[in-house]
Amino acid sequence: MVVEEVVSSIPEVIIGPVQTLVYILQAAGILAIFYIIFTIVNAILNRKRVNEIKKINENLEDIKKLLKNK
Repeated sequence: MVVEEVVSSIPEVIIGPVQTLVYILQAAGILAIFYIIFTIVNAILNRKRVNEIKKINENLEDIKKLLKNK
């Protein structure tokens, strides 16, 4: 009840820029959430890639050892 009275007593000239600022902050928040999700997914995929590269390097070392022995 009190909040409604305060909001209704504030002139429209002040509410307009504040409302625009609120929309900008909401958009920035949504972008931040998408960025965090993208970063987490990217980290998971990078970890898988690094593991694959490690396996390839281990296999390469084994091949080098086999070739040295011949």
